Amino acid sequence: MSEYRWTCQACQAGNEPNLKKCEFCGCAANAGAEDIEKYTNPEGFKKKKTKEQYSNVLFIYCFIPFFAVIYALNGRHENLIIFLGIMVAVSVKNIKLFTHIWNDNWARTTLITISSLLLISILVRIFLIPNESPLVWWFVLFYCLLTPSSSYYLFNSKNGKRVFSEYYAKANKSIN
Repeated sequence: MSEYRWTCQACQAGNEPNLKKCEFCGCAANAGAEDIEKYTNPEGFKKKKTKEQYSNVLFIYCFIPFFAVIYALNGRHENLIIFLGIMVAVSVKNIKLFTHIWNDNWARTTLITISSLLLISILVRIFLIPNESPLVWWFVLFYCLLTPSSSYYLFNSKNGKRVFSEYYAKANKSIN
């Protein structure tokens, strides 16, 4: 609580001393940037949070085969079982997103292609490139280029934005 008149950062309204929340919009007096955005642009804030969750979950799906192979080939079968259990839980929790991606031909193909490229890259590294080989650095370069370019293509391309917009529209339609 402040001992002086304060201006709400969300709606720019003046408030009386000793108020914890803005009397006009309800934003907290000590609100952070995220809270302010929530009050100034609620729809944009909701879409931004949905996009973050969407991209985090899809990015996980890209790496499932990659990590499964690493755990399996390293003999870490208990970690593999835990990892696959977590993937099942994530899939069940996000079943609407998963079915949306699976029903969209571009998204399904892209996700499978990215996952396959990551899987093939780790298999090539493990079985064909010896540890002391100078090709290890070429693999690292390939991997460092593949991951961000795949991410950009999946989330920021025209089709990637289309798939997210369709998912967001469906998700909000079912809630309302």
